[in-house]
Amino acid sequence: MTEPRLRALVVEDEHLLAAHLVDALGKLGLEVGGVASNRADALALLEQPGFDIAFIDLFLDRESHGIELAQCASARAIAVVLVTGQLSHEVSDALATLRSAALLTKPFSIDQLRTVVAAVRQGLAKPP
Repeated sequence: MTEPRLRALVVEDEHLLAAHLVDALGKLGLEVGGVASNRADALALLEQPGFDIAFIDLFLDRESHGIELAQCASARAIAVVLVTGQLSHEVSDALATLRSAALLTKPFSIDQLRTVVAAVRQGLAKPP
């Protein structure tokens, strides 16, 4: 039995990293339904239906907009993966409040991404 194809949103202001993430997600069988490089575009995409999972850079434009976007995604029942190279207590505290949240630290390998996607899939499969 094949797993349902997850539809992903990528929010990343570093274009090379966004392209790498989109490519890697495709290889893992996810459909990337949107890519945003700033807060405004991300909010607009989050208004659209159909996303199952959002990969959100914590520090967009060097500001901490990622937590706000993650909360917005979570409120819409979208699983959240915070992507960051800077770990802090603020990040840990934010993860605890989000639906099916996970953390992906930069730089990451395809195996690390695969593990995070599998964990989120498992979380989405559980009844609320």
